[in-house]
Amino acid sequence: DATEWLEGYLNNFGGALIVVSHDRRFLDNVVNSIAELDNGRLTRYRGNFTAYWNIRAEKLRDAEENERRRQEEIARIEEFWRKNKAGQNRNLAWSRHKAAERLRAQSTSGPSRFQPLKASVQSRQRSGNEVVLVERLGKRFGDRMLFHDFTMLLTRGQRVGVIGPNGSGKTTFLRIVLGLEAPSEGTVRMGASVIPGYFAQEGADLETDLSVLEALLDIQDMPPAEARSFLARWQFTGDAVFKQVGQLSGGERNRLALARLALLKPNLLVLDEPTNHLDIVAREALTDMLRTYDGTLILASHDRYLLDEVTAHTLVIADGEARLYEGAYSAWKQSHERELQRAAHRQTKETATAAEKPRTSFELSRLRRQALRDVSRAEQRVQEAEDWVRRLEECLSHPEPSDDVVRLAAEYEQAQDELAQAMAEWEAAMTRAESLSVSL
Repeated sequence: DATEWLEGYLNNFGGALIVVSHDRRFLDNVVNSIAELDNGRLTRYRGNFTAYWNIRAEKLRDAEENERRRQEEIARIEEFWRKNKAGQNRNLAWSRHKAAERLRAQSTSGPSRFQPLKASVQSRQRSGNEVVLVERLGKRFGDRMLFHDFTMLLTRGQRVGVIGPNGSGKTTFLRIVLGLEAPSEGTVRMGASVIPGYFAQEGADLETDLSVLEALLDIQDMPPAEARSFLARWQFTGDAVFKQVGQLSGGERNRLALARLALLKPNLLVLDEPTNHLDIVAREALTDMLRTYDGTLILASHDRYLLDEVTAHTLVIADGEARLYEGAYSAWKQSHERELQRAAHRQTKETATAAEKPRTSFELSRLRRQALRDVSRAEQRVQEAEDWVRRLEECLSHPEPSDDVVRLAAEYEQAQDELAQAMAEWEAAMTRAESLSVSL
């Protein structure tokens, strides 16, 4: 993943770093302090994002407790003033009254309370136990195979995260599942009583010439006042409901698309990159919303935190294949890395086993010459891979305005894979040569 490559690159970067991001996992892994702009004031917090989030919440609780005590003290003083303003203690009462006015003028020091989305998504009705049945599914574009021979049974309540490189076929897979695109091979069948709800990337299914209010009423007819009240839960208030969809920002379009889904009340949610353009507060609200969702979920996303929080299975679409794994993203990542290590160990062991000493001096001489050639070829492959990685690192460190950084990052990932394979081949060749007592 290009984001994980960037994390590694920045963690090895020797200089200072200022980064603006809404990816909390990225911020957790890269930064050691957070600077927050809040009502024109810049506040710095030590630690990564999670530390900042927890400290901020603690400061907010302290500020709210102080405000509660301040209001109680004002009320106590006002009560004393009302009872004594005309009696023997009137001088003291008026003195206390002035103290209450000074308390009112004071401002409570603390961070602002975020205004999260007050929204949820629940299903209208219960689906059958079998929600989606995929059998021997494949999709090809020309000579390029995105995936093939993939079979999956999605049952009620299952939560699947879909991951893979950009362009690997994640969106295509979702559209095939929903019947919006035809497969090249295989079949997809929806189960009984399934009501699907689809969140398309960038709000692509929204009609740009409608107003926000009209876009909502396009899903379900209701009195305008009720529709406006519903939209307010998604932070569309006042005249914002009359704004044209085509004039909305990316975050606003996503919030409107989610509002339409909530109104639809699907029992199968299919979301394609729903966190694009959302700030951290909106992402937190989306995470909470999906945690409490009572239906079946298919979520394609690059947001690793969201995937870990709301999914229990991981579908990986990459290198022309689709495979379903148990566990959310981090569990799959750890399992995948262990499998790569085991594969490298097996290759080294098989090479060493195959290099048992021959029975004749002629065979020994022939195998030694072959081992030398293998080591030489492996060293050449390592050198070429290292040069490839070095060139890409230079391009990514000092990109030109015309450079496609996403493509370069993906190519860098390929180069790293090539280097890892080349190193494994070199180690296997060296092990074989050493087992034959080759002088290197």
